Amino acid sequence: MARRPIKIRDANLKRQKLLGLADISTREITVDINAHQTERELLDTICHEVLHVASDDLLSEQAVDSIAHDLRTLLCS
Repeated sequence: MARRPIKIRDANLKRQKLLGLADISTREITVDINAHQTERELLDTICHEVLHVASDDLLSEQAVDSIAHDLRTLLCS
């Protein structure tokens, strides 16, 4: 059975002091696009939040950070 696609939306997350947020149950990520200073930083946040959703939040925060960094580095090279 195919998994539902991950959706992304832009929202102001300044109040929560977040750059991105993952909702595992709806498979939706929210990213504060304007809070990012570079496209690389934005890509890193998107990769990070997608990993939370794609792994059903089974990966540790350290693993998500590491893999997201590797993905961003690969995609930006």
